[in-house]
Order: sequence, then C-alpha cells, then structure tokens
Amino acid sequence: LKEKGLPNIQFYRIPLESEWEYAAQQPSNTKSPTKDNWLIQKVNEGNPNSLNLFHFDDNVSEWVVTSPKEKDYFVRGGSWQTDSDISLRTVTDPNCKEGNIGFRIVRSYLTKKPYDKLNTSK
Repeated sequence: LKEKGLPNIQFYRIPLESEWEYAAQQPSNTKSPTKDNWLIQKVNEGNPNSLNLFHFDDNVSEWVVTSPKEKDYFVRGGSWQTDSDISLRTVTDPNCKEGNIGFRIVRSYLTKKPYDKLNTSK
C-alpha cells in the first residue's frame, strides 16, 4: 500500500457470510475428525485448508454478517457439539452465550484515499 501511495488504514470485522462460505469450502488435505474423536483444539492446530485457515467445521460455530436487509443473526459451520458440517446455518439470538459459538476476525484495508471521490480537480 505504501508503494502505491495508499494509506495503511486497516480495520477488523466479522466476515460476510459469503466470505466465510468461500473460505470454508476450500479443500483440506485431510478429512475432518469424526464426532467420536473430536477434541477442542488450539486455533492453529489441526488440518488447515488451502488458504491455511483452520476449524470451519469443528471447534465452534462462527458468527457471520449477512445482508443488511436481513434481521436475523446467523452462525455458520459445525462445532464440537454438532455435526462436522460447513453447510450448517443457524438463526441465533445475538445475545446468546454458548460454549460452542465463536467468531473469526477479518482484517481489511482501505484501498483508496478517503478524499479521492471528493477531489475532482486535476
């Protein structure tokens, strides 16, 4: 960003549901554990997918951001308490406090100078 003259402004957020689903569908080199041998694992333990991301279908189900038009809140993916399945999508009360629900953080970067749209002079 610095080489392109862009500001190094970053922010953190919960992933969009479409982003989460894309990342979760990336292939892994190994099969997920079966329910009989599931253990809670550290964040970077286990079998990463091709994006080097872990645990979309075990440890915890994860909060995602859906369309602004939707009023429901969703968690995606399996957890230690459910089936190992990335297609799971559960409507959940946003005040819910469960030991099998967590979140993933996405780091985004600002790709334009904030004043680019306002500066029309040459």
